[in-house]
Amino acid sequence: MALTTRQKFSLIFSVYVSLFIAFVGAIFFLVLHIVLTYQIQKEVSVESVNALRNHIAIENNLIKIIKDQTGSSLADQTTESNISILLLDKDLKVVRGYGILNLYQETDQNSVNILAQLATNTQNSLKPATQTIPWREQNLAVYIAPIKNSGQSFGTIVAAKSLSQIETLEKIILFTLIGLILSSVLFSLLLSRKVAHRIFKPIKDLTGVIATINLDQLDKTLDTTGHKSDELVILGKKFNEMMIRLKSMSEQQKEFIANASHELKTPLTRAISSFDLAISSNRNSSQIHKEIRNDLFEINNMLDKLMFLSRLQPGIILPSDRLSINQIILDSEEAFRKEAGNRKIELITELDRETTIFIPKEYAKILIRNLLSNAIKYSRENTGVIIRTKRAKNQVILHIIDQGAGMDKYDLGRIGKRFYRGKSGKKALGHGIGLSIVRRIVDLYKINLKISSTAGKGTEIVLEFPVYS
Repeated sequence: MALTTRQKFSLIFSVYVSLFIAFVGAIFFLVLHIVLTYQIQKEVSVESVNALRNHIAIENNLIKIIKDQTGSSLADQTTESNISILLLDKDLKVVRGYGILNLYQETDQNSVNILAQLATNTQNSLKPATQTIPWREQNLAVYIAPIKNSGQSFGTIVAAKSLSQIETLEKIILFTLIGLILSSVLFSLLLSRKVAHRIFKPIKDLTGVIATINLDQLDKTLDTTGHKSDELVILGKKFNEMMIRLKSMSEQQKEFIANASHELKTPLTRAISSFDLAISSNRNSSQIHKEIRNDLFEINNMLDKLMFLSRLQPGIILPSDRLSINQIILDSEEAFRKEAGNRKIELITELDRETTIFIPKEYAKILIRNLLSNAIKYSRENTGVIIRTKRAKNQVILHIIDQGAGMDKYDLGRIGKRFYRGKSGKKALGHGIGLSIVRRIVDLYKINLKISSTAGKGTEIVLEFPVYS
């Protein structure tokens, strides 16, 4: 059966919590075992040293047991400290045993062999040793030290204490830890459900919002309260930003369709009227055909611009060409010379020599011809349009200056939007698409576009081309 993401989270959360508690419990158990064992080993070694100092002497190369200065015997010491002591001579024969080590000869042979080997190693090295050994169904913490005098070993003292109390305590702790781990599994499952519900709530809200979204309801937003670094808060903010962009794009699309329909309808209406006029009147048919052709040419021209604008998608960049902007300007000047002459507008070129730029040639032509067409279209008769290029440090700068009607601040802020024409521009032919194409191209190729204009005096457009590829 497939699990949901929330169920997977709950399961993984509970597993990790349980593993963490088990790990902490294991570390605690290990540290406790080491500390308790070390404490007993230390206790055994101290009692062994006390026995050597106060109760053992060497007389005639033999081990002799004596009382200390207070009259206390070695048996008294072992009873008070609950430490067992075994004395062996250098031939590993028992001199005396106290406590559980008094049963030395009755212990199984394996334990005797282990103890004998430890005693032999201690006598040979003359160094004490500690170890845990099995002894009659229990484990002993053993400290073995040589009994020596004047650098010579005469036997071995073995001090030991049972680890049964520690082992019993460790078993209790172990079972407690197991119970704690099992309880933590159940607790973490319950806790993880609440945590998962809280964590996945924004995602559930996001799913609910997405389910209700349509083109008429793009104002839906998510609650983004919380810490600014929270990933889900960031996701919610990004979603809200996306919804704002979608709403803006939807409104632009609606506006575009409405404007395009209006702009296309105007020449179509004129063409239909011309056909009706041709049918119902005796007017010169060649003139009517010419008017119809001009209207259809205008529709075709606008559709070409719209199709080109639709191809200029953000992020889709054509390979750049290395070309001279001066040559593009001269070709464009030649193409518009007749139109400018008909309106008694002089085209003035002031071109620098080094003007190499990097941009697709098709786009360079469209840029300059759109700007030059607008400058001629909106200029007053008997004025001039200046086209100037200049090479700066890291740029080639193009100026196109007209002496037309100009624009006020309101028009200047909206110029470049599709189908928008300023107050003065409404008197001229056009659709307001040219500058929209220009803006899209300069954005794609990192070209700085500056427009300055004064109502009644004219407009200056500046393009700053980077000189690198």
